[in-house]
Amino acid sequence: FREDYYVSGGAGYVLTRQAVDLLSSYIKNDSIYSECKSSMEDMMVGQCLQKILQLVPFHIKKDLTLVGETIDEHGRERFHPLAFRVHFNGPSNKTKREWIHFRPFHHTIFGYEALSETTISFHYTQPSDMYQIDSFIYDIRLFDKQVCRLHL
Repeated sequence: FREDYYVSGGAGYVLTRQAVDLLSSYIKNDSIYSECKSSMEDMMVGQCLQKILQLVPFHIKKDLTLVGETIDEHGRERFHPLAFRVHFNGPSNKTKREWIHFRPFHHTIFGYEALSETTISFHYTQPSDMYQIDSFIYDIRLFDKQVCRLHL
């Protein structure tokens, strides 16, 4: 399995309609499915898609989008691989030792500046986290930054 095609799926991933169709049609093939074994569903999907791409005719393969960029124009992630509180507050000692720092695509940044205005999801989200995120999005109204600067 080529890890350079695997970004991380815990926070979610996006598949095109064509990729879903390919996956669903080829996954019925026992020889492919038997080679796609992982306890992590995102790894399994990546392995299966990689295996399927070896079998897909070129005229179909040339039009497939295999890996797309998910960071925004400022280099901030949209699919956050850790919990909201970890991305917002910064890593704990435990987080500093985790796999997150060894990802081949993007170096994970922490703090307010790490959060994209077009964030899509956070991994490891607990119900209490959902309430906090909902509050940040829908309840808290911040002063206009321009107005705040004028009054200081």
